[in-house]
Amino acid sequence: MEVGDYRIMTEQMLAMMFFADQWNIGIRVIPAGARHRALFGGSFRYLGYPKHKKSLVYVDATVGTLFLEDPKYVQPFRTLLPKIANVSLDVGESRVLIAKLADEYDRAEGGWDDAWRVAQERL
Repeated sequence: MEVGDYRIMTEQMLAMMFFADQWNIGIRVIPAGARHRALFGGSFRYLGYPKHKKSLVYVDATVGTLFLEDPKYVQPFRTLLPKIANVSLDVGESRVLIAKLADEYDRAEGGWDDAWRVAQERL
């Protein structure tokens, strides 16, 4: 799903690559053609804190964000992690794909009509 113009998409892809270099962040892409992708639900973050023996899940929604700490609500998301890992690209493959997409968006930007660009900037 594209959000914004080619320049914004390029910047978003590059930002993901930058953040993926952090030791505690791993970005894995689920290909659009992955079977049963809808079974994973929407976007969520699983944060495990082994030192404190706690986990937290936060779920993005249209009207806000839901934070889950109760183990009975966190566990279903934890069980999804290996299933997601089985269908997603690994970290290296995901990085290559993100870099390729950033390059494609960057190249596509050069082909835009200058008059359209000026009209958009005036808005």
